[in-house]
Amino acid sequence: MGGRESTICTGKKRSAYYIHAWSNCLQIKSVPGINVVEARKLVGTNINPMITVTVGKSVQKTVTKYSTNCPFYDNYFAFDFARPKISVLTEIIRIRVFNMRSHPLARLLPGKLIGEFITDVQTVYNEKDHAVLNKWAVIIDPKDPWKGPTGYVKLDMHVIEEGHQVKRIRREKPDHDEIIENHLLLPRYTGMTQKRIMLSMKVSIYQAEDLPPMNTEISNKIRKAFVGENTPNLDSYVEVSYAGHTARTKTERYNYNPIWNETIEFCDYFPTFTRTIRINVRNGGIKGELIATRLIDIRDIMCHITGRKLNFIITYCFTLIYLVNYFIMFING
Repeated sequence: MGGRESTICTGKKRSAYYIHAWSNCLQIKSVPGINVVEARKLVGTNINPMITVTVGKSVQKTVTKYSTNCPFYDNYFAFDFARPKISVLTEIIRIRVFNMRSHPLARLLPGKLIGEFITDVQTVYNEKDHAVLNKWAVIIDPKDPWKGPTGYVKLDMHVIEEGHQVKRIRREKPDHDEIIENHLLLPRYTGMTQKRIMLSMKVSIYQAEDLPPMNTEISNKIRKAFVGENTPNLDSYVEVSYAGHTARTKTERYNYNPIWNETIEFCDYFPTFTRTIRINVRNGGIKGELIATRLIDIRDIMCHITGRKLNFIITYCFTLIYLVNYFIMFING
């Protein structure tokens, strides 16, 4: 998104987006399951690796292995959700590897982050049988992604809905003869078979129209005493989330038709394993209430080309997008 003027609209113009698939809005028990098998080629010497698995806001972790760069775990974690399906599919899955302290008194303290891998439930769900099995995820240091992989973690991931059986591969020891490069976890939706490359994605936010007034905070009443009764009761900003990254625009005060004219840039290995770009418009108050939202599938903004080195470019420019009121999308369907 970028280049020329784009508009984000709510209010009467957004009615076309009130229609949603009922299957995505029903309360369906979905269970993302992740088996952390092992890790290899972790950077550092004499390290004590421990891996955390986060889905949404729920965090689980493996045991700590001491003095090894190639720990074996075979630890399975399940995350139960009883929410609308579309809500579960957009949850972020984050695999993080830490180097823990070896001294018994220091083991309760946070470890040093070696690297992380990020995907979302939607990407796993769209795989065959809703599962990714026996694949190596590339671990990247989020503070310095340009230095390349800091290790590899072997994963089994699946999304099981109520009434279905879990397919698990049980392992008692690592397969030392396995070649990691032949089993790398690559985004299937792009058709890529080669390694990913570091790129930047820019999202340009121009303006919004017909944003609703926000009357949920006591501070708004106090503010009216200083700025006037007829002043628009809204301080809005746009929040963009993609591949575990979140950035926002400045806050435009007292305006139902704000103009930001800002560009947000994300640097990561592309294509990422996150299928969804989330555009949120929020009120700039203390609570940061969500005014409206829109989910954009990365496939909708990709143009596939035939080439030896790169088979996609992002082409989603000069576009007006409609946002859906948060409460209507998740309560009324």
